Amino acid sequence: MWWLLLVKMLGVVKKMDRKKEVSQALERLRAGFVSHDILYAVDHFDDVRPIISDDGYQPPEIRGKLLELHGMAMELVNFTSQEDKKRLNKVLTLAEDINWEISDCIENLENVSDVLSKLLSLGRNEDWQNPEDDDEALDED
Repeated sequence: MWWLLLVKMLGVVKKMDRKKEVSQALERLRAGFVSHDILYAVDHFDDVRPIISDDGYQPPEIRGKLLELHGMAMELVNFTSQEDKKRLNKVLTLAEDINWEISDCIENLENVSDVLSKLLSLGRNEDWQNPEDDDEALDED
């Protein structure tokens, strides 16, 4: 019977350790994170939306530009003479425009990722349960 008491005590100690970890994580969060940064992340994401959104059932504009670039590049490679700088310039200009849009998307999404990474670094411990897995276990604490 003494071992039952020991097991129960270990469970209490584990809960105390977990509460301490949660408390420490909350302190790190309060000291090292400004929740307003999440709103900046939303702004960065909003900057990407016009480029990648489908506007209802319409494909994103960048998709059309990429298909247009494909057609132009295919025509350039297969049917254009070496001296046709005008067509080459059109292909390169469109490619540059698309590249700028994608670069802006990448920069904005990296900013969103930075905000989320900062938040995640302040709080999670690998031993913590996923709240969706067991709501009752978290309510007990």
